[in-house]
Amino acid sequence: MPKKEHMTLMNWSYGYDFMPEYEDRTKLTNIMLKTNLLGNGANLLMHDRDWTNAALKDIVTGLKEKGYAMLEPDKIKKN
Repeated sequence: MPKKEHMTLMNWSYGYDFMPEYEDRTKLTNIMLKTNLLGNGANLLMHDRDWTNAALKDIVTGLKEKGYAMLEPDKIKKN
């Protein structure tokens, strides 16, 4: 199905927005930026949810401030 839908199949390193305790912009932003799972090559799982949408700009800004870059999926080196 991914190829039929023109989607890239990927695994993810971590995500929290599906957990009830992180259904809040500030809490989600904090955990996404402070988790010990964040590191080079991490692939962050985020869903189409109101609180995720509200936190997205702050998450991206925080990641950039930490020196991380965002990549399009087709730019990720595959092993």
